[in-house]
Amino acid sequence: MLLMKQGPIVIGLYFQKVYDDYRPIFISYPLWKDSLKDCMQFYIFHHEFRNNKNLQLDVPILNHQSKLLKYKSNFTEAVKCVQSQSSNLLQENVYVKDIFNYLDYLREHDLLIKLQRFDGKRELLIYSMMIALYTNNEDLLQWVCNKTKKQIQTWDKEYFKQCYGYDLETWEAELYQLIDQREEIMERIRINSMDKRIAKLKESHLII
Repeated sequence: MLLMKQGPIVIGLYFQKVYDDYRPIFISYPLWKDSLKDCMQFYIFHHEFRNNKNLQLDVPILNHQSKLLKYKSNFTEAVKCVQSQSSNLLQENVYVKDIFNYLDYLREHDLLIKLQRFDGKRELLIYSMMIALYTNNEDLLQWVCNKTKKQIQTWDKEYFKQCYGYDLETWEAELYQLIDQREEIMERIRINSMDKRIAKLKESHLII
C-alpha cells in the first residue's frame, strides 16, 4: 500500500493482485480508535477506479520486454484515471471542501455504500465529524452537524433498528456526543500517529 497521514486518517492506494493485473483501490483508515490495530482493521472507504471505458481499472504486470510500450500506455492511462478520480485528496495540501465533495460522490456512486445496510453511510458521517473536530473550527462543525442531520432524516428508521437492534435516534445522539469527547479523540489520534508505521508516512495537511 502507498499511504499518507492526513489529519485524523491515513489515506492512499492499495494494489490488489487480479490474475495478471494490479487493481489500484482508493482506501482510507481512521486514526481515532483505541489502538492502531483497531484502526487498521476496518477501512472508512474502499473505492475502485474506472478506466476510460468505465470498466474497473486494472494495470497489467510487465512480464515481457515486448509488452513495454503497451504497459507504458496502460500505466499512463491508469495514472490519469487515479488523479482525476481521487478528487485531489492525495496532495500535500488538501481542502476540506474537496473531502466533503468526495464523500458526497461516494454516497451517490459507490455500490458498496449504497447497497450495504448503513455501515458505509455511518462511517462517512463519523469521518465528517472527525474532520470538523480535528480542524477545531466551530463554523465547520456546525455545518457538518446540519448536513449530518439532513442525511440521517432520509434513512429508514425501522430498517435501521432491524439491522442493529437499537433506534436510529440512539446512534445519532452517540454521534453528536463525539463533540464533547474531542480531547480524548485527539489524544488517541496523537498516540496512534506516533506509532512508527504511521510516523514514517508522508503527511498531507488539511486546509479549511
